[in-house]
Amino acid sequence: MLDTTWLAQTFSPAHLGAAALAAHRAAFAAHPAHVIHLDGVLAPHVAADVTRFLAAEAEFTTGHGLLT
Repeated sequence: MLDTTWLAQTFSPAHLGAAALAAHRAAFAAHPAHVIHLDGVLAPHVAADVTRFLAAEAEFTTGHGLLT
């Protein structure tokens, strides 16, 4: 069983309802690469923390390579 109360601490409740989860599962299963894009999936306070980290603390580099 999925503990949506616990997940709601990190993720937006709009993405945790039964209908939303079913739609996400269906979209994931239907995509050939099994990926989906979820807008607004993070709870606002988590999104703010991630934004602050990426803007002020994260270090970015350019890398090149070949993945097989």
